[in-house]
Amino acid sequence: MTQTKILFIALLLSTAAPSLFGGEGDVRRDPLEEVGPQGDLWRAAVFGDTDGVERALKSGAEIDKKAASGNTALMMAVVADNLGVVRLLLDKGSGIDTQEDEAGFTALIYAVDLGYLEMIKLLLSENADVDMQNDDGLTALMWAVEKGYLKIVKLLLRKGSEVSIQDKYGETALMKAVEGNHSEVVRLLLELGADITKQDEDGQTAWKLAHDKPRIQKTIKDFVKRQKEVATALMEAREELSPDPAKIISEFAVGAEE
Repeated sequence: MTQTKILFIALLLSTAAPSLFGGEGDVRRDPLEEVGPQGDLWRAAVFGDTDGVERALKSGAEIDKKAASGNTALMMAVVADNLGVVRLLLDKGSGIDTQEDEAGFTALIYAVDLGYLEMIKLLLSENADVDMQNDDGLTALMWAVEKGYLKIVKLLLRKGSEVSIQDKYGETALMKAVEGNHSEVVRLLLELGADITKQDEDGQTAWKLAHDKPRIQKTIKDFVKRQKEVATALMEAREELSPDPAKIISEFAVGAEE
């Protein structure tokens, strides 16, 4: 592994996922400083060393033992974007939906937060729980929406992610898309059934949150207009196929009189 790669991983682990090291400046809790087979496993996971993972496990390392920060080797490998190690750990039985202790992140949520599309595909193919919520009630979909990751949003929705789950503050993925001014994500969520009437703990709806976002307002208005047009068309078609019974009786009575 190059020095550039090592520096990149160190930066990644200390910024995108700081809980992996147990907080800023807390070297004692750095899993890479752990001695023995367990430390060997965590280091191999971070640096993409599949042979090292095998050796550590054979030497007695516990595959899902958490570092002091509450993260497993699988989570570390995900954050370091080491697909090979993640595959190996999953093949060895690592818990794919284990949550870290500080915020309840799962491997999938880490991957989504970091925008690792191939990693997300791998975890989903291994049946990661697409709707598991962290301690704040956030799902992987909510993380993808907040970031504006349209491709990842589409992928999670294809895998059945629920669009109207609310976090512990009552916010939905749609509300987060509105707040982030992600109009394409808003349109997609609406088309897939996101509930526009849901309220957060402050009584805010997606429409209210769009008060200062003209582009989002237009997206919502256009969707509502299309829905009304579809509803009108369906009603007209229903009337043509199933006329009003009173009208039929009236016409029959007129014909009988003649």
